[in-house]
Amino acid sequence: MKISKRAYRQIKNLEKICTFDIENKVAYVPLHYDTPEDLLDIHVSWPDAPVISDDAIDYIQEIISSVPDMFSVEISLTVDDCGIYTYEQLIDALRATIENTYYYHDEKKRNNNVLAVFFIIVGFLALSIEVIGGMAGWFGEKGTMMRSFIETVADVITWVFLWEGCALLFLTYENESTVFGEDMQRFHKVSFRNRDGKLLVSMDKNQFYESWVKVGKREEFSRCFVLLSDVIFLASLIIQIVMFIAAEPAATGISVLLNAVNWVLTLLLVISNVSFYLDKGKLGKYAFAFSVAAFVYNVLDVVLYTSHFLNDTAGFIFGCIFIVGLLVNSICIAYLKKQKIEI
Repeated sequence: MKISKRAYRQIKNLEKICTFDIENKVAYVPLHYDTPEDLLDIHVSWPDAPVISDDAIDYIQEIISSVPDMFSVEISLTVDDCGIYTYEQLIDALRATIENTYYYHDEKKRNNNVLAVFFIIVGFLALSIEVIGGMAGWFGEKGTMMRSFIETVADVITWVFLWEGCALLFLTYENESTVFGEDMQRFHKVSFRNRDGKLLVSMDKNQFYESWVKVGKREEFSRCFVLLSDVIFLASLIIQIVMFIAAEPAATGISVLLNAVNWVLTLLLVISNVSFYLDKGKLGKYAFAFSVAAFVYNVLDVVLYTSHFLNDTAGFIFGCIFIVGLLVNSICIAYLKKQKIEI
C-alpha cells in the first residue's frame, strides 16, 4: 500500500493514541471512560434508556477526522463500571445518537439550502428590476443623481444576496452536514470492553448502519431538483412580471387575466415545493397538484398560442424548457411521495 508522505506522518503522530492495520486499512482507536455518566447526557438519560451526549459524539468525530481518509475506524470503548446500565444499552444508545445526529445535520442542510435559494432569488429580483427598469426608464434619465443612486443600491443588493446565496449553497456545503455524514460512516466496528479488556458487545459496520434511512441517488436528485427548480420558476416569474409591468400600456384585459393565473399558479407551486422539500406546512401536500396544474396550463398556453410563438422563437424555446421543467418536477414529487410511509 502506497501512501503520501503527509499521510505517513499523520500515522506516525497518531500511533500514540491508536494503532493501524495497513494491510486491511483499519485504524483501531481505544477510548476509556470511568463511568457511563462520562459518556451520557445525564439530563435526558433514564435507567432503561441511556442517551449519549453531544460532547461525546463531537469528540468521537474529531478522533475519526484526524485519521487519514483511506482508513476505516474501529472504536473500542472501555467503561470501568457500567453501573445501572448494560453494555448492550450503551452501544445501542451510541448507534441511535449518531444516527439521529446524522438526520439532524441533513435537516439543517435542507433549511440552509432553502435560505440560499431565497437569497439568490432576492438578488435576481434586484438584478431584473435594475436591468429591465433601467431600459424602461423607471429611474429617470441617464446621468441623473436619482438614477445613479437607485442603480448603485440595486447593484449592492444584487451582488450581496447572490454572493451570500451561492456561498451558503456551495461553499459551506462541506462544513457540517456532509463532513459529519462522511466521518460517521467510516466505522469498521464499534465495541465495548470492561476494565480487564474483555470484549463484551460489538457491532460491525453492517449491524451499525442497517437501520439507517439514507437518501439514495434517485431521492437525492429528486430533492435537489424540486428545490433548484424553484429558482428557475421564480426567476421566470420575476422576469415575466417585471417585463409585463414595463409593457403595461400594450396589455389587454385578457392578457392581464391569463398572466395573473399563470403567476398565481407558479407562486403557489414554488411555495408548495419548498413546503414539500422541508416536509413542513400544509401546502406541501398540494405540491404535486400545483405542479400538474401549472404543467397543463403552460402546455395549453403553447398549443393555443402557437401562432404567437412562431413569431417569437426565443419565447417558444423558453416555454418548452419551462414545460419540461414542470414535467420533471411533477415526476420528482410523485417519486418522493412514494418514499413516505403512513403511521
